[in-house]
Amino acid sequence: MTGTTAIDLARTLESGQFFRWRRRDDGFLIVTHGRAFVADDDLRVRGATRAFADRFFGPDLTEIHQTLERDPLLRPFLVEGLRILRQDPWECLVSFVTSCASNIPRIARNLDSLCASLGEPLPFDARAMPHPRALRDEKLLRRLGFGFRARHLVPLAREVERGALDGLDRLSTDEARVRLVSLPGVGVKVADCVLLFAYARFEAFPIDVHVRRAMTGLCFGGRPAGDRRIREEAARRWGAHAGVAQQHLYVRARSG
Repeated sequence: MTGTTAIDLARTLESGQFFRWRRRDDGFLIVTHGRAFVADDDLRVRGATRAFADRFFGPDLTEIHQTLERDPLLRPFLVEGLRILRQDPWECLVSFVTSCASNIPRIARNLDSLCASLGEPLPFDARAMPHPRALRDEKLLRRLGFGFRARHLVPLAREVERGALDGLDRLSTDEARVRLVSLPGVGVKVADCVLLFAYARFEAFPIDVHVRRAMTGLCFGGRPAGDRRIREEAARRWGAHAGVAQQHLYVRARSG
């Protein structure tokens, strides 16, 4: 990677950080922040302002990528054109609580079913993520395929409606993580996903099976290491950019 300002939209959308999108003949339908818009590979946008789309697509990571390239162990894992999207916190929280013991196709189906049942209509025949006050019926969520996750989503929605996410952006990353993990169904991994993908806390380092495998091979010679040790090593190596490194590791590990 030589550091480019370009975003590879397909790679970014397919990277497991965001689930409410689908391919169309004219590009990608993206549903986020209560809006639906279409963007093509050249980032021409219909249904949203340029400013809205640019904010969602996240900041230019060229300088961060150039810094990460200095690590010879990480360099082969870097993916050209990968960005960190800037998601709505509530939507991101629902998505990653839903992701527990699941996979990307199932997460996308669950979210689509939830939005089709409870979300407000949007252009392009899309539906918005429902407001927290709409998530009241655990039995309905189970019928929609959420399984055991349904028991977390109802009380989680209630806490968010009461203001659990208010002011989170003004807290330090550590303080924000503590608040998030106090919520129903939210562990450290989900909290770090929300911090990274909704609040652009690039130091947050979510660890799942793919990242754990990549880190043990990359930094620990294949020897097992606990998540705390992995997180400490990521912070030591990549500091404020650890979350960006994580996303590259995740993409490469998933693709084999």
